[in-house]
Amino acid sequence: MFELNFVIKVYETQKMVKISGIIGDLLIKKVSIGGTQIGMSDEGCFIVSQPTLKPAISSREWSNGFYMKIVCEDTENAYSFFSKLATKLTPHETTIEII
Repeated sequence: MFELNFVIKVYETQKMVKISGIIGDLLIKKVSIGGTQIGMSDEGCFIVSQPTLKPAISSREWSNGFYMKIVCEDTENAYSFFSKLATKLTPHETTIEII
């Protein structure tokens, strides 16, 4: 099993809904509870996405974002999901920080 934890920092609050939609579109089976999305990807990875309002990792600034947890059978599946997610995010709206 392979696990990856990261934060997607979102620069503008109004972009949170858009980013949440992008994450949700990558899940084939999902449940959404109060903004937290839990589901499975095409690759068979278990995904948890939780919106946060907290200090950014390694920064003194406050930021909006999503705490993400990916659990996959192997690294290839995790890489495939992460690549799909990264190609849908734009650098002027978001930053990904591995934690």
